[in-house]
Amino acid sequence: MPLGLKTARVDLDLDGRRLAFKLNLDSRFAQAQGQGSLPWNGGHIDGRTPVSGTLRASLPALSTLAELSGPGLELGGQLQASLELSGRWRRRRPWARSAASS
Repeated sequence: MPLGLKTARVDLDLDGRRLAFKLNLDSRFAQAQGQGSLPWNGGHIDGRTPVSGTLRASLPALSTLAELSGPGLELGGQLQASLELSGRWRRRRPWARSAASS
């Protein structure tokens, strides 16, 4: 089944101090745009590294996804999503307990 891909583009910009990205995806099934950045710091990313970004996605006709899943699934409607990310880059250790779980 053809995806009807019109655009699939990721732009990266590294100016020595900051890494920025832009994403643009446009297909028969969905559209997505995103952008974000983080300080480069020579490639060192730790728990103090601030990160920010946004992602917007649109699936104008969920019925087109039913074609991917087979004849037993009926879908209708549409989906719009927006995600905004900002804060510090941190990996949670699986063995660490948060205050909420105590």
